[in-house]
Amino acid sequence: SKYGKQFGGWKRHYKNEHNLWDYLFFKIHLRHKPKTEYDGLEDHVASCIARNDLSWMPWHAAIAIDTKDDEENRELEFARLQKQLAEMGPALGARINDIQEQMSSDLATMKRQLAILERSTADAQGGGASVR
Repeated sequence: SKYGKQFGGWKRHYKNEHNLWDYLFFKIHLRHKPKTEYDGLEDHVASCIARNDLSWMPWHAAIAIDTKDDEENRELEFARLQKQLAEMGPALGARINDIQEQMSSDLATMKRQLAILERSTADAQGGGASVR
């Protein structure tokens, strides 16, 4: 094959560039990392995994093979990735809104708790009325 002659063979490629254990470890990493701390790639892959969508994994393609014969495949892959990005836009926007709402709620809670603490501290320092 073209890959075998140019790049040292398929076995070297999948052991060094696409080691199956790396994909398993990445899935385990996602399972244990808080979703609110995902970066863009992690969020995309986690979303794919949740939908049983394997498009995030390499499939019959290798970046190491760069020939003119692959130009059409690159264009198709680019179009596919653009479509995926466009589809992710609304989901990312909704996720950002959810995070903003949660942060606003948390901030309001913290402000209420701080006000209670400040009143308690002022009452204790000023000899205010005690609650019985």
